[in-house]
Amino acid sequence: EMATGIAHELNQPLSAIVNFANGCARRLRLDIGCKDELLEALGQISAQAERAGEIIKRLRGMVSRRQPNREIVDVNVLAAETCSMISHELKRMEVKIEQQLAARPLWVRVDSVQIEQVLLNLLRNALDALAHIPAAARQLSIASGLQPDGMVFVSVRDNGAGISGKAMEHLFDPFYSTKESGMGMGLAISQTIMNHHHGKIRADSWLGKGSTFTIELPPSVDAVVSVAS
Repeated sequence: EMATGIAHELNQPLSAIVNFANGCARRLRLDIGCKDELLEALGQISAQAERAGEIIKRLRGMVSRRQPNREIVDVNVLAAETCSMISHELKRMEVKIEQQLAARPLWVRVDSVQIEQVLLNLLRNALDALAHIPAAARQLSIASGLQPDGMVFVSVRDNGAGISGKAMEHLFDPFYSTKESGMGMGLAISQTIMNHHHGKIRADSWLGKGSTFTIELPPSVDAVVSVAS
């Protein structure tokens, strides 16, 4: 499970590195693009390489049951940053993310890298679901807010084909995947991360209409006290 988990999680930043590197090579080969564009792409390559190293550290920490590196952050910022990480895929698939993020900060104490990995996995799964419908009809949104019980939530919704009832039963099982090339570890790892954060992850789906994946996290008491004082 550890080996499969590392393979799955590292595939995301490594794919981004390949895409940005190929883009730089194409621009240089065709003598197009300005210096600033190349520098920005190289910066993204560096950032994704650092991210790959962080992912390895976090996965090792999860297996050895070490305490994750927690900090108080606004979950809206994490959601927005995660959307920017997949800008290349969004452009390639002609999809725009509708960001319905809360107007006020939603403070949580989390390991930012791990929560971004969860959101990244949900967004990429949504893009996979949208690949089978015409580009003009694709819809993808990310929303945040507070549940009635006070939990902070972030939800990712797509209008893909939806998930069958049988698949829903095993959605978070390790090594179970609805995709032919999937390793079945993305959602299982995401659920483990949410459990470690005393949160939860759930899925709702409607055949022919799409799916919504929602993560919930306890609000940071420290941040609430700090703001009040």
